[in-house]
Amino acid sequence: MKRISIITIFFYFFTTSSLIAAWETDIQLSRETSQPKITIGIGDKESRLESPPDPPEYFCLLNINQYQISDWTSTLATLIQQQGQQSYCWGLSVNPHGNQGPPIPMTALMTWDFANIPGTFELREGYNCQGNIVVPDMKTKKEYQMTGASQIFNFTINYIPKTNPDSYVIEATAGNNGTISPSGSRTITAGNDAVFLIEPMTGFVIDEVLVDEISEGAIDKYTFTNVQSNHSIAASFKSSTPEIHEITPLTGSIYGNETIQITGSHFSNGIHVYLDDIEVSSVNVMSDSLLTFILPPHASGTVLIKLKNNDGIWEEEPITFQYTDSGQNGESNYWEANIQATREDASPKITIGVGPNENFIDFPPDPPEYKVKISIKRFQIEDWNSTYQRLIYQSGQDEYCYEIAVNPRGNTGPPEETSVVSFELSHVDGHFSLREGWGCNGETLISDMKAITQHSVTGGSGDQYFSIIYTSTDEDTIPPDIALKGKSEISVEKGEPFTDPGATAIDNRDGDISDQIIVDNTVNTDNPGCYTITYRVSDSSNNVAEKIRKVCVVPKRPVIILKGNDTDSLERCREYVDPGATASDDIDGDITSQIETISYIEKSSPGIYTIAYLVTNSSGISAIPEYRTVKVIDNQPPVLTLLGNAPFRINAGDSFIDPGATATDPICDTDLSSDINVDLGNLNTSSPGTYQISYTVQDVSGNISTKTRDVAVQGSILTVTPSEIHFGYVNIASPKTETVSVANTGDGQLVIDNVTISGQQANEFNIVSDSCSGSSLSNDQSCTIDVQFSPTCESAEINYAAIDIQSNDQSIPDYEISLDGEKGNFYNKPYLSDDSMIISGLIYDNQHQEIPINTEIAAFVKDEKSQLILVGHCRYNSEGYGLMNIYADDSETEIKDGAVNGDIIILKAFMADTCTEYTLNSITEDPFRFTIQDNQIINWQLNTIQLIPLRAGWNLISFYINKCFYIGEDIPTAPMINNLIYVRVNSIADILHSIDGQYSYVKGFDGKAKTYNLSKWSNMKYMAAGYAYWIRINEDANFDNNDLIYLKLEGSTIAGNVSIPLQKGWNFVGYLGSTVQYLDVMPKNIHFIEPYSEKKIDSIADLFQSIDGQYSYIRGYDKETGFTPYVPNLTVGKNQLYYVGPGYGYCLKMETDSPDSLTWNELSN
Repeated sequence: MKRISIITIFFYFFTTSSLIAAWETDIQLSRETSQPKITIGIGDKESRLESPPDPPEYFCLLNINQYQISDWTSTLATLIQQQGQQSYCWGLSVNPHGNQGPPIPMTALMTWDFANIPGTFELREGYNCQGNIVVPDMKTKKEYQMTGASQIFNFTINYIPKTNPDSYVIEATAGNNGTISPSGSRTITAGNDAVFLIEPMTGFVIDEVLVDEISEGAIDKYTFTNVQSNHSIAASFKSSTPEIHEITPLTGSIYGNETIQITGSHFSNGIHVYLDDIEVSSVNVMSDSLLTFILPPHASGTVLIKLKNNDGIWEEEPITFQYTDSGQNGESNYWEANIQATREDASPKITIGVGPNENFIDFPPDPPEYKVKISIKRFQIEDWNSTYQRLIYQSGQDEYCYEIAVNPRGNTGPPEETSVVSFELSHVDGHFSLREGWGCNGETLISDMKAITQHSVTGGSGDQYFSIIYTSTDEDTIPPDIALKGKSEISVEKGEPFTDPGATAIDNRDGDISDQIIVDNTVNTDNPGCYTITYRVSDSSNNVAEKIRKVCVVPKRPVIILKGNDTDSLERCREYVDPGATASDDIDGDITSQIETISYIEKSSPGIYTIAYLVTNSSGISAIPEYRTVKVIDNQPPVLTLLGNAPFRINAGDSFIDPGATATDPICDTDLSSDINVDLGNLNTSSPGTYQISYTVQDVSGNISTKTRDVAVQGSILTVTPSEIHFGYVNIASPKTETVSVANTGDGQLVIDNVTISGQQANEFNIVSDSCSGSSLSNDQSCTIDVQFSPTCESAEINYAAIDIQSNDQSIPDYEISLDGEKGNFYNKPYLSDDSMIISGLIYDNQHQEIPINTEIAAFVKDEKSQLILVGHCRYNSEGYGLMNIYADDSETEIKDGAVNGDIIILKAFMADTCTEYTLNSITEDPFRFTIQDNQIINWQLNTIQLIPLRAGWNLISFYINKCFYIGEDIPTAPMINNLIYVRVNSIADILHSIDGQYSYVKGFDGKAKTYNLSKWSNMKYMAAGYAYWIRINEDANFDNNDLIYLKLEGSTIAGNVSIPLQKGWNFVGYLGSTVQYLDVMPKNIHFIEPYSEKKIDSIADLFQSIDGQYSYIRGYDKETGFTPYVPNLTVGKNQLYYVGPGYGYCLKMETDSPDSLTWNELSN
């Protein structure tokens, strides 16, 4: 599965030490039997290993994403990043469920161990290295659990190395409404002091300062002295003005005392409460956000609260509210009334009222057809969908609000209709008004619903909302409610413009009367002092409300102006000259001399430092601090000087004594010679040649200087026999091998680096044995090279190439041996015995046309080991393929070399134009058997049926029918075998029709995973010879007696030595040809495509000679053995791949950028 993406974010800090030490470690994911793991680390150079394709069955997956390295589809199993960065980030993708079991959440556990690695590790969500931190310290916590059904979890591991133990980091942060200076991450040299200043904004005070998560109280300055470790400092702020948020209850009870609770903020002791000018006792400040007091039974009137702020100053404007005892009028306040909506013959109604208890009845479901609808809504009480037919509020309030919804059209009739809402409220004591909209604060439509008893509503099928406001008395004694916009106390500096934020006014009967507010504003910003703004408004009943805002004009702060820029740089080890600053004040004038400068610059340590400038006037008013940032820099590399000669010459066999080098830091004039690192590279004083050694030095700023010295090791004569090779005429199926001898005829040691083949037709020649590459030959010693000419159908008629031998023979470091060879037939010649059978006839292709003239025809029989023996050969001509002799076995020889009576004749044809070998089917007589000295006319056809055996569960299969089946208009662009026949089909199911209903899943891979799972999510577009495929067979399939079903494919076959193109990374390759090639013993209980022959081989590596040295891993699979891996040059464990054969596929990992094609090297059958 593919994972999604990583963007690296770099954590900047300055290091004063050399490169960090290399390390690597494993991350493991576990669920049930699956335990995938990945490897991350730091090394002297970057290395990475791609993840293999997903296995057919897995319980969980873990991969490294490499979005920033390659593309969004690439995943890695190992990523070692190169040293030299200041921070590192690895992206992980985790699938905790896998592809097994039902799609329900499954849990997987990810584990790690970074205990012995210097630096800090943290685990973050997401893929861009900036997500939420889920494990802040991966050294302390060593595991993380995740649960999911189908989703992929993305994480990043962020690593910051510990590179300079002599400096430390202080993290400084401030909450809202204040600042801390300096802020952010500050690097401090060990032993130095660090000062931090904390300042609140106007209207706020310092709440708390935490140093290393321990409270230091509300301080405005803190100094870290003699810093010897990392620290943190965090400041928070709070408002200095008391505020009231909620008062409950606003109505009392006749049965006893009522405790009033007030919630808010910034309460302090000394609060006074009055009821109609009589002070109330029992006032308790429970906390800075809660106070309570007690009112007696039958209490009613205006409650006034005077507050103190945190500075002990009385608020000039008290808080007031109306309080009423709900029980004074008894049951005389209970009432009910109907509200009715009418259109045509429809007249639905609702009931509202006040009673001893709240009572409501839900609105019934809508009938199928209705002409008008009216209902009661309770937006603020429950939710937007709650509706009622009856709502009786509990008594005890002065005012009630009923929100109603009217649909004047219903769901029948024309697009727009008018309904009439009527009400009869004359029997109820009190006052009713109708307002527009819900929320009880809309525009008044009917001010007295007793005088006006109807209201028309026009509209479509949607609801229109209204509010009915009821007060228990007709007399309006409640004043409007004025709410200030903004704070009730505002400070403004002298001379600065001031804009009144204004206020709003809502009346219980008149609604919004903000436009009637009269404002008395006396603020003069030219004269310091405190002013008041008075807001007055009266409603239609002449109830007056008033509120006051306090505006204080304060003197201007002093102003600090920096001299020079606010950012500056300083070369390391130089003294910094501060340009300084000036300060002025409206009252005191020039107060530059009173500026306090706080500076801590470590000139020898590169980094970013801050200078703070502070000043306070004679009135104790402080200026806003100014800051200058100074960056200590060092961009000059050390001066590196080599001692002694360069180049340096020695004789072969002598010891090398390094003359050495010196190094100095040009800025601080310090000697760095002891820090020089010498890399001798591959210097070998016993082997002549020119070598290079390097000298590297790094200063504390990370600047690096490097110089190299050539060392020449002087004296070997390369002698090669023969100097050129002529292979002559070689058949396509019969490679020819020649041997080259290489000797040292000189006095020195001859070192042969490597042996390669180059030239225009280099692919036609292979080095099959090489004892020379990497060898060191003394005088008169020799080695050999076996080179093979293996012409293919695509080969030229005459082929040229050369063997290149690279050695330390300075006279001929690159020696060439010329090669040439001619391409012959595909088949060899049969053994010509004295007796034979003669056959002739015609051969037809799949379209019942005669095959091309000059096609090679060969006849075979099997020996006692089922090996094919060539017994006849001819070429097709205008009259057919005869007369062709089928030679009999020579009784005088020890082995079978011809046909005997009764042998089945197997006829094959090879067409050079398509480089395709076909096994022929006898039309005249099937099977056709050998009869000595007989003469018969036998006709044949190319058509071949392949039956690929399949077992229950997963099968890794391939076919060698010469076809590519594809879907859609365009032929696939993936690498293919040459001369494939492309067959367009409607779906993948068409290819698999012979096993229809008996499979559930197909997987392929051509650089990207392809799947077909009988759903719309399938992305497989083709199946072709040369590729391998996973097919999952259902457990209840129609198996035969061998527990097999067969995938049936028809067409011509592909020869076993046709080249299969490969690409770097993983390849799913199919087996070509009809020979089972095996080690030691023929596989048992393994089923192949029939007919097949058998061939015992000496080594699995022989099968992959065409890509020798270019692959790192091969894996096969069958139901009997399971996975059968093969790793070249394996030193630990045992390779399990012991055979290859028709019908099976293989996973192949290629390491080179442009690998050669794979040729299975199967001889013609």
